[in-house]
Amino acid sequence: MYTAKETKIIEQYNSERTPYELKENMMARNPILSEDCPWVEIRGVFASVTITGNTSWIPLVNTLYARGCRKVAIFGGRHGSILNPSQNNGALYGLMWDADHFAGDKQAATETRKHLLDCEITCVDLKEETSSRSSDNLKKLTREYYDKGYKIIYAWCYSLFAFEEVNPTNIEYFQENPEAAKLLNESFAKCSIHKLTDISWSWWSPA
Repeated sequence: MYTAKETKIIEQYNSERTPYELKENMMARNPILSEDCPWVEIRGVFASVTITGNTSWIPLVNTLYARGCRKVAIFGGRHGSILNPSQNNGALYGLMWDADHFAGDKQAATETRKHLLDCEITCVDLKEETSSRSSDNLKKLTREYYDKGYKIIYAWCYSLFAFEEVNPTNIEYFQENPEAAKLLNESFAKCSIHKLTDISWSWWSPA
């Protein structure tokens, strides 16, 4: 499970590249390895723009370790997409949460600690830690761990889009009109990372 490789691509939040471009570059690789997974850094938070697995974040931790980081928080236990279904109370739908994903993250963290002995790797189960399971609580938790000195990895698929949500009415529409959903997803994915973070991450300005 553990790999000593470092991640190949970390784009900054003000990059003019697009998530679509990064995804296509990754999918063109054969085979696709954990270190091929691209990440975007938004002022100490690292988010994905592709599908991910329980080992995708290990090369990123290796890179952060090589840069001198010794405290990393792995936020997980959920799924993600370019558009995330939320309920009227702001909480994400139950189908977004996955205990197996969190168990896989914990196992990967255990293996990684054996190789990075002086690195504190903390796994955070978002289902358990955010009582209302909403974006507001995710923001609060991000601030909490950042203030404790952690670098934070949003370790789920398309986590750069964590704050792009659709309400129940729109979910029903997209279920009935899958081509519309596809077009909207593509339009988001083809925006520059800079534009996306300006819109979705304007709340995140660490002190």
